[in-house]
Amino acid sequence: MALKFGLSVRDLAAKESMNMEVNSKQRKVIVAGMALIVAMALFPPWIYTFKYQSTYSENPAGYASIIMPPSSESGRRSEGVKVDLSRLLIQILAVSALTCIGFILSGHPNKSGSHSNHKRSC
Repeated sequence: MALKFGLSVRDLAAKESMNMEVNSKQRKVIVAGMALIVAMALFPPWIYTFKYQSTYSENPAGYASIIMPPSSESGRRSEGVKVDLSRLLIQILAVSALTCIGFILSGHPNKSGSHSNHKRSC
């Protein structure tokens, strides 16, 4: 939908996004969030699984490297391990949300010190 003044909502959003600059604090927040997500992907949560006929169970196996997953508790064919994808997804979503919040909060200027640089005219 176009506005009466010749600008559409899309044009206004594009103009606003072009003015956005990332400061050093925001960059650090993004890098830290990405590093945490990479670390969580390299050392995900695991689950011990057991399946025999109609019996199936899962128990937490803790965290281990994706390259060297934990071994099954007894080594039987009916037991195994798998990545706990639901827990990993919750962790990634939580870190992503916290990273977004940190990014937004670190973009605001320090209001307490913003007036200290202005000269007073008498």
